[in-house]
Amino acid sequence: MQKNDPEAAIAQIRSQLKAHPESAASPQRALLHFLLAKLLFDQGAEGDTAEQGLQSALMAVKLKPDLLEARDLLANMYLRSGKYGLAESECRAVLQADATDQVALYHLIVALRHSNAPDRAQRYKVW
Repeated sequence: MQKNDPEAAIAQIRSQLKAHPESAASPQRALLHFLLAKLLFDQGAEGDTAEQGLQSALMAVKLKPDLLEARDLLANMYLRSGKYGLAESECRAVLQADATDQVALYHLIVALRHSNAPDRAQRYKVW
């Protein structure tokens, strides 16, 4: 990612997204949206920047619903913002496609514990 320069990577990804709007439904565009969302999330973005990250993650999932890493990231974003029901939905979508996804399983347990469903979370306890 730009030799450990996330700001440059973010600028380059945004430039790529603006430069090629005609490829709106391409898998590469979904990956660019995912990478942008991941970089913004990893930087601890807040406010409008965090919203941009969320929108990019949503766009990645919309363009490529089977991009499980984007769904995992989206679930994590929802957890961070206290939207546990939405996080649970994303986790379940991931686990339906890949029942061995440890990230989705962990996020699902966290979402269930925080959404007044700790009894359901116990079902998924793996330790």
